[in-house]
Amino acid sequence: GAPLIGMGKDYVTAAFLLTHPSTLLTKEEFFNLLAAIGYTGDPPEPAIKGPVPLYSGRQVFSLLLPKDFTFSLKSALCSVCEDCSEDECNVIIKEGDLISGVVDKNSIGAEKADSVLHRIVREYGSDFAADFLSKLSKVLDRFLSSWGFSMGPQDLVLDAEAYKEISRILDEGRRKVESLIDAYKKGELKPIRGYTLEETLERLILDTISKARDESGKIALKSLRKENPLYVMTATGARGSTLNVAQLTAVLGQQSIRGERPKRGFNDRVLSVFKPGDYGASARGFVFNSFLSGLSPTEFFFHAMAGREGLIDTAVRTQQSGYLQRRLVSSLTNLYVAYDYTVRTLEGRIIQFEYGEDRVD
Repeated sequence: GAPLIGMGKDYVTAAFLLTHPSTLLTKEEFFNLLAAIGYTGDPPEPAIKGPVPLYSGRQVFSLLLPKDFTFSLKSALCSVCEDCSEDECNVIIKEGDLISGVVDKNSIGAEKADSVLHRIVREYGSDFAADFLSKLSKVLDRFLSSWGFSMGPQDLVLDAEAYKEISRILDEGRRKVESLIDAYKKGELKPIRGYTLEETLERLILDTISKARDESGKIALKSLRKENPLYVMTATGARGSTLNVAQLTAVLGQQSIRGERPKRGFNDRVLSVFKPGDYGASARGFVFNSFLSGLSPTEFFFHAMAGREGLIDTAVRTQQSGYLQRRLVSSLTNLYVAYDYTVRTLEGRIIQFEYGEDRVD
């Protein structure tokens, strides 16, 4: 029942930056933002009176809210950040005033139940909510284009401590994989119920290395500074996930073909540069480098295999779904919804008494 339309991408980033406690605007900047929506009401008192009067970004957001609107929720930032302040985490709106918290995906995102947007739709109706979204988008658009927001390769560099921790996790993962292969070769590996010994080995290896990648991603995200654009986009829910952060900064992870590690190629090995019978992580498509550090030739080859599979899948899926739709449409071609909401055939025979059984879909 949450609103289908909401803010995303740049708008979420802009809303976060605008409503951050550190964002202060001069009188010119403040009125420039309000000019985007043709605001002609009385200006509020500046948040900081002297020596130079400064307005907070939250005051701009508050002007768009209904005057009797009171609501509170937790921001999306809260679920990612471990040391964020109460002033960032707890979104509190009191009688149309944003008192604390940052506005991010949890407040204005699409399909978010119990968000600020959802509550506005329920209490003030769809027309008011549409007007609120239109005005907010104009303000955020103008704010972000003057404030600036960009990302470069330097934003992907982690501190030395994080790299040390990540390489420790990957080494540990590599050792675990080697001990699993050892146990398999010695016949000490117990098969999982319903799987052969080889399938068991593959499952255990995949489990081990995907845990290593996930942990690396968490460490990478933790080590990014709060003002880092990559962190801002991920933490606010604008775009991206810890997986994307991990692949850019720490480790690309396992490349998979049809849901498993690459295994077809030369006899007993995937690529000719590996020893026959090598089941190790590197020999079966695990990429230990990140996009920032760059891939080795063998890693690049495995990555290209996974990339090709994605392209083929897209082409095949388009054909299949197109043909399926065509068949569905032609099988339903003699049905129509009559004015009394019944579904009938062209001869007038009733198929459903109410379309969709509920007049909804």
